[in-house]
Amino acid sequence: MMKDTLTLENVASESDFLRNTVLEDPDPKWRKVVDELLAARDLEDDWDGQGAKAPSIEVVDTSLVLVQKLRTAGFAPPNDFGPSVNGAMTLAWRSDTSSMEIEVLSSTRIEGYRWRKGDDRAEQFAL
Repeated sequence: MMKDTLTLENVASESDFLRNTVLEDPDPKWRKVVDELLAARDLEDDWDGQGAKAPSIEVVDTSLVLVQKLRTAGFAPPNDFGPSVNGAMTLAWRSDTSSMEIEVLSSTRIEGYRWRKGDDRAEQFAL
């Protein structure tokens, strides 16, 4: 369980802090996540050469706040992360028994899916 409850309101309210702050993390795996998310702020539309929409600064900053909250709460770094073609930012964790994906669509909309081995359907959630 997370120490601070992760809600959309506290993620969105902290994004202003990130506009003027470079997040530092001594863990190289988390640092890589933060560095790549920060780099996504410079993407432009068609960043993939196939018409992908660039994530807004708001989406990237909300993703950065979310990452810092997950790190502080003791989560492992995601196995995969980065922009998606619809302008969102995606974080994904995979293991032998389950996988989870969180998509930051805006500062007020964060959705996720969790799959467990042997289940027929994914569990959907929103933050």
